[in-house]
Amino acid sequence: MLFAVAGPVVLLHGFAATTFTWRAVAASLAPTHRVVAYDRTEPRWADAAADLVARCGALEAPPVLVGHSAGCVVAVLAVADLGLPVRGMVLVSPVLDGRGPPPFVALLRRLPGFGAALRAGVVVGFARAFRSAWRDTALLTDEVLDGYRAPLLAPGAIDRVLALERAPDVRAQLATIVAAGDVPVAAVVGEHDRWATALSAVSTVVIAGAGHLPHEERPDETIATIGRLVQEMSPGA
Repeated sequence: MLFAVAGPVVLLHGFAATTFTWRAVAASLAPTHRVVAYDRTEPRWADAAADLVARCGALEAPPVLVGHSAGCVVAVLAVADLGLPVRGMVLVSPVLDGRGPPPFVALLRRLPGFGAALRAGVVVGFARAFRSAWRDTALLTDEVLDGYRAPLLAPGAIDRVLALERAPDVRAQLATIVAAGDVPVAAVVGEHDRWATALSAVSTVVIAGAGHLPHEERPDETIATIGRLVQEMSPGA
C-alpha cells in the first residue's frame, strides 16, 4: 500500500533498464510518498517525455522526478520543453550530453540477416557494459545481473532497445531550469562514475566508492540521500 503523505515521486530508469533498478528506492520511499516507477515504452525521446507528462497528469499533485542516467533526459525534456509542473528533480548519475546508440545501428537493423545478430549482440554487450558501470564488480551478484538482463530476453524487448533514438543533449535546457530558480535540482553521482555528465551549476552529492549505479553499489547511503533530497522538495519538509 502506498501513502501520499508528502506528495508523489516519479522514478525514471535509464537506457535499456527497467523499473527493477528502483526496487530498493521505491520500497524506502513508499511509506511516506505515492511512488510511481515510470517504465518507458516510447523509443523517441520527445514521445517519452510527452507520455511522462500525461501520466503525471493523473497524480494528485506535482511530483518530484527522480531519474537515473538517461532517464534524466526524459525528466529534463518534460519540464523544460513541455512545462511539466514538478516540485523538484533529483538526477542520479545523469547522462545528459547526447550519448546513445550510433546511427549505423539503425541502418544495420534494416539489413537482411543483421537483425538477429544485433539482438544477440545486445544481450552480450549489455552484460559487459553493465559490469563496466560498477566500481566493484564483486558486489554485482548473479541475482542482480539477471534482474537487469531478464527483461531484455522478453519477446520484442531487444527490438525496442534497438529502436531507441540517440539521446539529445539537454544540458542547455537543464541550465535554463536551474537559472530560473523555480524548480529545485540536485544530483547524486558515484565517486568513480565514468559516464555521468558533470553539472557544475547543480548541487551534487558524491557517493564514495560507487560507479554509475550508486543505488546498487552503495544502497544505504544513496537511498538515504535520495530520500533526504525528496523530502526537502516536498510540502511540509
